[in-house]
Amino acid sequence: MKEFTPTGACRMCVVEVEGRDRLVTACSQPVEEWMKIKTHSPRVITARKTIVELLLSNHPDDCLYCDRNLNCELQRLSEELNIRERRIRGRKIKPRLDQSSPAIIRELSKCILCGRCVRVCEEVITATSLDFINKGRETHVGAAMDRILTFQAVFIVASVFWFVLQELFMKNTILQKCRNTLINLK
Repeated sequence: MKEFTPTGACRMCVVEVEGRDRLVTACSQPVEEWMKIKTHSPRVITARKTIVELLLSNHPDDCLYCDRNLNCELQRLSEELNIRERRIRGRKIKPRLDQSSPAIIRELSKCILCGRCVRVCEEVITATSLDFINKGRETHVGAAMDRILTFQAVFIVASVFWFVLQELFMKNTILQKCRNTLINLK
């Protein structure tokens, strides 16, 4: 999502910078003239693979039955990084539906906490209806301050999810459509 402020949250863009001990996120690290950057060194590939394996460690094992099967970013990354089995075993997140809104039903066990929906809400829709709730294993994306969504907030969140899905599946920027829809609401 090129138009957004880089956060480095997903860590999938880590690179190796000669002279630095730690890997850095390419999306949020300003480039300097002296830098020699390695984008596919063994260390970088191992780090990316570990990140995806950690995501898979507690992800549900229902890919064959999932609506996103064969159109899933996690599957694509696993394929690119040649991940064929689960090396890291984690406690699976139990399937749980968030039905707190009459308009949106979310399957929280499928969320990988990439934060795209939170960022779209803040940076495109300019509303703070979504946020990360709790910490550690209990972290999930939900209504800001863990409250029940109002009707207008439900509409905003629906617009956010629609925007994110369009970006992920169709690579079609619908920024103007979202803004127009929200302007017409007022």
